[in-house]
Parts: sequence; C-alpha cells; structure tokens
Amino acid sequence: MTSGKVVNLDENVYGRVFDAILEQRLVPGTSLNEEELAQIFSVSRTVIRKSLVRLTHDGIVESRQNRGARLATVTPEDAREILEARRLTEGVLVRLACERNTPAQISELNNLIREEELAEAEGNHGKSLRMSGEFHFKISEIAGNKPLAEFARKLISKVSLVISQFERPNSPVCVLHDDHRALVDAIEAKNSVLAKKLMYEHIKHIEDKLNFDKAEGVVTLREVFTFDC
Repeated sequence: MTSGKVVNLDENVYGRVFDAILEQRLVPGTSLNEEELAQIFSVSRTVIRKSLVRLTHDGIVESRQNRGARLATVTPEDAREILEARRLTEGVLVRLACERNTPAQISELNNLIREEELAEAEGNHGKSLRMSGEFHFKISEIAGNKPLAEFARKLISKVSLVISQFERPNSPVCVLHDDHRALVDAIEAKNSVLAKKLMYEHIKHIEDKLNFDKAEGVVTLREVFTFDC
C-alpha cells in the first residue's frame, strides 16, 4: 500500500465520520472503537487512528488515555460559550464575504440552500443538516481568511454536537432555511451591516431550538454506518 493510498483512506474515513457528526447520526459520548471502525470501513487501525487524531484536533473527539476515543460531550455552559464564539466568528466572516464574493460564489450558496431544502422535503433531516454546515463552510471560504475559516469549521462542528445533544424534538427548520436565503441576499448586496445582524439572529434561532435539560440517546457505530459504507 502506498503512502498516497493511506492518505486517501484516512481522508475518506475522516469525511464519513465528520458527515455523521454534521448529520447528527453520532450521539455525543459515543465510543469510537478503533478495531470496530476498522472492520466497518475495511481499513487498518492505523488509518482509523489518523482519522481520530484529526477529529481530536478539530475538538469534536476526545482521546482518553487507556480508554480510547469518544465523540465529545458538552455541558450547557460549554454549549452557550460555543454558540457565542460561533456568533462572533461568523459575524466577522460574513462581513468579509460581503466584501469579497463573486457571482459564481453567490450561485454556489444558492445551490447549497436548494439542496438543503430538497433534503428536508424528502425527509432526509441528516443530509439537510449537513448541507446547512456546508453552507456556512462556503461563507467562510468566500471570506478569504484561512485561519478564521479553520476556526469556524471547528465551531460549526461543535455546534452540530450541541444540536445533537440538546435539540428539541420536532423543532421547525423553515426558519433556518429562511435565514440562509436572507443571508445570501445581504452578501450579494454587499450589505455587511445587515449580513452581520442576520448572522447573529441566525445563531440565536439555533440556540432557541435547544433544550439544555434533554437527555442523551444511545447508538452503536454499526447502526450509524450500516448504510454509509
């Protein structure tokens, strides 16, 4: 096996686990057993270990000495701090996106919204959530500030954990879709003041969907990835 092949496998496993987190199919606190993941993805434990190290660096996996890795959990206080950090960070990024966007990038944002809405209409809430994350990643990319974009990516991933852990059942999603469309309109108009205000309101709408008394569920890795491989 060449080193390039290892890198590709590592990227593939990382992407699948990352998508499962964005889609909230993985519950915070889920044990990420290297041997089981290696069997599920038909790769070596070395590949799994590299993927988990990267996810740990992202701040969404916890590595515990002599006890392996698990998906991170957050307290209500942690959740509020994460949401505050995301609000402030994305407020800056959306302002930069207003200054630096191109028509092609606006089109990409609109395409992501359409995919997000279509997935929700088809009852695929997990995919809709993932497309919502991709929408915010694209805004970070348009902003053109790599360090801030990398920080935002970690925060967006952590917010997915927060939502997975605390979201109220049957929370409406139409408000968030409407938020995204309003954000694109403001970015395209290069109205940075409005875009920042809308981003702050959008993060507040996410927070309003949360119930910090909600208990965690339990899933197995094979349940999560049975139809993903």
